[in-house]
Amino acid sequence: MATILRTVHWTVLPQAGDPITLLRAAVEATDFTVTASTPRSIVIDVPRAMMKNRWAATITGELAPRGDGNTDIEWTIDGLGNKHYEHMVTIAEGMPEGSLDDHGIPDAVSMNRPDFRSYREPCPAGAGWPDSWSA
Repeated sequence: MATILRTVHWTVLPQAGDPITLLRAAVEATDFTVTASTPRSIVIDVPRAMMKNRWAATITGELAPRGDGNTDIEWTIDGLGNKHYEHMVTIAEGMPEGSLDDHGIPDAVSMNRPDFRSYREPCPAGAGWPDSWSA
């Protein structure tokens, strides 16, 4: 079965510390797993989780230190489904505050994530949803 590739760019800021160490700690806080890493790359396994409606994916990050102290990371997310960017948000949430320029990925993902409460208001207890009431 063919998979879907998505690419994301991050910049780890210089005061944050070693990017690989930070990424390993961020991944450890999730149900994802770091399967390989070198000073210039990291590979993360995202397991399939049916209860989370999530396909398995492989995330590969290529690190490129810059002269100004920043480290660019070019991520490739390889998997099925539509959660590619959400995987990156999950990892970013584990990074220390102020350590990352994620170039707006969490904001972009939140625009595509429906907030069901915004258009389905619950009704009184035990009555079901308003759109399920009989006419």
